[in-house]
Amino acid sequence: MRYMVGVVLILFVGFGVVACGADNATRKNLNAREGVLTGLVKVYGDDVFIITNYRSRSRVSYLVKGKLKEKIKGLACNVVKVEGEFVRNGWSGVVRVDRLIEAEKEERCDEY
Repeated sequence: MRYMVGVVLILFVGFGVVACGADNATRKNLNAREGVLTGLVKVYGDDVFIITNYRSRSRVSYLVKGKLKEKIKGLACNVVKVEGEFVRNGWSGVVRVDRLIEAEKEERCDEY
């Protein structure tokens, strides 16, 4: 009887762990989105960020990745509109830029 309870318990725990792993993998894929992102470019050392909603306290900073990173780095203190894939996690995220749509100079860049 104890053997049977032990086997059943091991099966429930084993299937539970497998199911949790599958759920987490699905959730991670749902966070990635493709689209257009607009924000202020800020450079800190080698890191380049696009900050959305930069005039409010609800800003989100996206770390720029991809082959256009150096081009965007040269657009510091500009408001850019980019197309690519981005993932947000709270107040930060990562964006892989595929295309730079437009850039416009922000006069009061140091305030943000």
